[in-house]
Formats: sequence, structure tokens, C-alpha cells
Amino acid sequence: MGKKFRNIVIGIVLIVLAVICGLASFYLLEVKPELQRREETQLTQPEVPQPISPSERTESISLQTVLKESQAIYPPQEKNKSEGLLWVDKKSDKLIVTLGAINGLSEGSVLSIYDGPQRIGEAKVKTVLDTISYVEPQEQLKTLLQGDYYQVKIE
Repeated sequence: MGKKFRNIVIGIVLIVLAVICGLASFYLLEVKPELQRREETQLTQPEVPQPISPSERTESISLQTVLKESQAIYPPQEKNKSEGLLWVDKKSDKLIVTLGAINGLSEGSVLSIYDGPQRIGEAKVKTVLDTISYVEPQEQLKTLLQGDYYQVKIE
């Protein structure tokens, strides 16, 4: 009985040592490199500037300034686009198009909306930015817009 008991104790000790070695290996191979990577990432991340409150602003941003600067940034194929997508944001009930001031749009511009090859209506530009615009559908078109995306054209 003494020899069997000793063998059982040795077996349990070996199992415990195997578990400890497995945990140490996992830590050294998986956990430690991940911790080092996170530490390096935190050290190399630039500090994100905090937004300036409206009372602290010293200059205003005009669409003409943004448009002038964007002319140097965007390639000719982006500036020469006359077709884009209309996105129906059902959550905020807004319509956004992928055409903007660099494409020649301004407030009040009218865009044709297509569902496939079929023209389904028009939308009027409400707010224009450099490469996107917010639009309002004309007539009862908003009730027809059941999908999420439609094609738009400057005509």
C-alpha cells in the first residue's frame, strides 16, 4: 500500500507540474507579447487634440476655404464625378449623397434619383460639404425610398 500511495502522490505532483508548465508557456508565448505590443502602441500613439469649443474659436471655416484646399487634395476623377450614391439613413431620417462642392454642387442644386435604370424623382441639396451633401427629396419621394442606397446624377 505504501508503494501505491507514493506512486499516486508522484503522479499528482507531475500533473500539477505539467499544468504549471502549460500556464507558463501560454503566458510567455501569448500573453506577454500582447502586453508588450499594447505598451508599445500606447507609447507611439500621438496625442489627440481636444475639440475647441465655439467660444474659443478665433476663426470661422468657410466652404470656399475648404473647397479651395480640397482642390489640391482630391484627384481629377473625384472632382469630375457627376454620378454618386444616395444613402437613406433611416435612424436619423437624413438623405446623404456622395457628391459635394468639388463636384459643382451648391445649396439648391437639384439631383435626379435613380433606382436601377428607372428615374424615381429629384432631391434638392440642403447642405453642401466638400465631397458629400445632405439633400431633401422633392414631392412625396421620401415615402418611395424603401431601400438604403440609390444612384444620383447631376443633370
